[in-house]
Amino acid sequence: GSAGAIVVLAERAAIFVDGRYTVQVRNEVDPDLFEYHHLIEEPPVAWLTTVLGEGSQVACDPRLHTLAWYQH
Repeated sequence: GSAGAIVVLAERAAIFVDGRYTVQVRNEVDPDLFEYHHLIEEPPVAWLTTVLGEGSQVACDPRLHTLAWYQH
């Protein structure tokens, strides 16, 4: 889809989609591999702050994110 993101950690992964894709993601993405989350209601960065411990490091593709996003 055009409105989504995936976060992959060492022990878990999550896919974030907006309301248009909530049914589709459940039909096309294996729930044994990815947790499903709503892109707007629980953005990837908010989710990361709940699952990562203090001092964790995160890598991102700088071609996909602005410096302002990264600094936030």
